[in-house]
Amino acid sequence: MFHTVSFLLLTIGAPGDSSDFLPVEEKRKTFELAPDQIFIPKGFDDNDTPQFIYAGEFPNNCYRVDNTRAELKNGQIIFGMTAFKYPGACIESTTAYYDAIDIHNMVDGVDKPLEEGDYPIWNTKKHDKPMGVLHIHHTDSPKRDDFNYAPINSSVVFFDANSQRSVLIVFGLFTDSCQHVDIEKSRVMLTGKNLIEVLPILQDVEEGAVCKKGDHPFQQKLMIPESIPAGRYMFHIRTANGHSFNKFDLVQRESESDGLGK
Repeated sequence: MFHTVSFLLLTIGAPGDSSDFLPVEEKRKTFELAPDQIFIPKGFDDNDTPQFIYAGEFPNNCYRVDNTRAELKNGQIIFGMTAFKYPGACIESTTAYYDAIDIHNMVDGVDKPLEEGDYPIWNTKKHDKPMGVLHIHHTDSPKRDDFNYAPINSSVVFFDANSQRSVLIVFGLFTDSCQHVDIEKSRVMLTGKNLIEVLPILQDVEEGAVCKKGDHPFQQKLMIPESIPAGRYMFHIRTANGHSFNKFDLVQRESESDGLGK
């Protein structure tokens, strides 16, 4: 009986057209996408894998970023993006999208660091001017990072009523009991338009310390400088092993907080 009903539905038709029975991958519409803006962190050296963050908004929740690509051509970084829209009912509310793109310099199959210099970043859909410029600095250090960073995997910003300050809390997972974030050395800096960079630097481990191996979840408060105005910012948080965690969040001041955190 089940097979008979299915056959009748397919032959005499059901609400909609025949495309309703296609797989989602065949029905969705793919198109080229240009983001609204990009964020370019500072501090990349010629031994790093640099990156930038793209960001924008879709008109509803049926859209998704499909693919991103970036390549170095004649001293310029060219990146393209595609997105797609699922068919069907959508929630008509703007949906933010953002992510980081690593920049690789492939030469004869080898990923080589970018040399010191300035690299304009162009989007394949925007031809009038570059969306920004990546600055690469020279370093004589063999280390990928200037500091050892904590392994961050999440963050949140809130307004603290006691200190009357906006506070960033970072979360992560240490791999031994001797690891801690050095509050004095860690930095929270405004380095570009609507871009806050966070360096959660690890404390030095004392010589002879006995460290217990294993997973150790942690959270650490970092004060956001009062010189940073209230607003919506991209937080670029450096993490362990040359990676980063990126997230939009709001910085609030007393006049904008409306009592949040009290």
